[in-house]
Amino acid sequence: GAFTAGGANNDKASIVDIGADFNATSKVLLTASLIHARYHFVGANRNGKLTELLAGVQYALSRRTTLYSTLGTQGAADMYNPGAGGGAPGVDNRISFLAAGIRHKF
Repeated sequence: GAFTAGGANNDKASIVDIGADFNATSKVLLTASLIHARYHFVGANRNGKLTELLAGVQYALSRRTTLYSTLGTQGAADMYNPGAGGGAPGVDNRISFLAAGIRHKF
């Protein structure tokens, strides 16, 4: 579709992704990430912008099993938000999400 990241009229993208992990204890890992992207669209007056902010925590139950949780928000301007369905560029342009689970390494 048009006006989406990787869409039919998206001919250029500039993306910056910065993240950090911090071991609060031997069992607790705190994570954070900021992703900012600018997209150029053929035939558009303005560049689209997409920003995502994530924060997470992981708790090691054992060497192979970890509980995790991630909280995030994603906003788009002058383009479709790939995380939100429907609407038009700029409509439904901000979403927030929470993910949690258990990871086991085999």
